[in-house]
Amino acid sequence: MTNLAPPLNIFSGAEIPLGAALTNPTELARQKGVLKQSYPVHYNGRRFPDAETAYQVSKQVAPDRDEMMVEIIAAKFRQHPALAAEVEARGGSEWLATCSHFTQARSEAARAWEGAGLESRYIRNLVAGFRRFEAGLDTALGQSTLF
Repeated sequence: MTNLAPPLNIFSGAEIPLGAALTNPTELARQKGVLKQSYPVHYNGRRFPDAETAYQVSKQVAPDRDEMMVEIIAAKFRQHPALAAEVEARGGSEWLATCSHFTQARSEAARAWEGAGLESRYIRNLVAGFRRFEAGLDTALGQSTLF
């Protein structure tokens, strides 16, 4: 795709709501006033308030935490098709790969997720999750509004 939208910095404090909606801790973004709605995620038979909570609760038993995060992100896109449509309108996974994830993290562990484009572990997982969503592995549960 040649006409990609300008990249966003994806994190809970993003100035543009889409940047906050694409991060995992969307409840934090909502508490900060960036988002007006929640993005709950159903994962492994449980409902979580957001993808970050699903990841934090589930990571202790995951043999591959990145793979688990990719699954959670794909579930988020399936369950919130309006969010997926916004990504597709900007250039899909190719556009996501141009985005960044800088959060002003204080810990070394949190900074490990940061970076520009595919240098960011989070962006790599986000791209992989969107591609898995595009592959249509599950049926969307649906939401019709965004932000």
